Amino acid sequence: MKILILGYLHSKYDKRVFRTVEALSKRFQVIYQYWTDKDEKRYIEGNISYIPVKYEKRNNKNIIHEYFRRKNFDKVLFDLIKNTDYDIVYFHHFLQSLPVKAFKAAKKKGKVVIYDIHEYHPENFLSFLKGLLKRLKEKIMLKIFEKQIKLSDKLVFVSKEIQEDIFKTLSINKPYLIVPNYAHFSVSAKEKKKEIVLVGKTPRNIEREKEIIKRLISYGFKFKIIGIDSEHFKDIPHEYTSFLPYEDMMK
Repeated sequence: MKILILGYLHSKYDKRVFRTVEALSKRFQVIYQYWTDKDEKRYIEGNISYIPVKYEKRNNKNIIHEYFRRKNFDKVLFDLIKNTDYDIVYFHHFLQSLPVKAFKAAKKKGKVVIYDIHEYHPENFLSFLKGLLKRLKEKIMLKIFEKQIKLSDKLVFVSKEIQEDIFKTLSINKPYLIVPNYAHFSVSAKEKKKEIVLVGKTPRNIEREKEIIKRLISYGFKFKIIGIDSEHFKDIPHEYTSFLPYEDMMK
């Protein structure tokens, strides 16, 4: 059995994507597409055929300009879906300029479609939009999201809460698997401190979270950031440290 895994704009060793690649390659042949900003060649190692696809990421909020840039990248992946020999296609994200057509292409070939939903796309996609444009985008994306899910044979979610919310919102029921998207580790501390730690960054609008953090600070909590001193928090007192090795970050 052959499985085509589309990492989309995830880098080669993205933790969630690559653990899928490693796990499935123990039993099946895997064709693995991943993002790179370098000139890399395809190669085969064990049961994994690595397919790097180059793309220059930019912080571009011009939707039309970014659409045409992304369209060329998406065409490479769409051609993989149409022309590659596989039994299962595993989406770790959707093709943003072909959000439904890519799913339909796989189904037209009679292939099994697995959709790994890392986040709630109607809210997450184009998260910088505000006001009326934001509400319009969410309505459109909800319809697209519904079509994607209906074209999928099996779904993978990051939490039970997300799965239940999506099934309730869309009034659907599909075979699914919960694969948590957070670190698993145990903590044994002699004392607890009134501290909140934010790790990494997010493109989402987090104004509501900021209000919660401000309220907790007023109750004596300290706020710390690991990874990026985001402009979002310039109006909130905080301590900052740059990216840390994984074990140090967990500690």
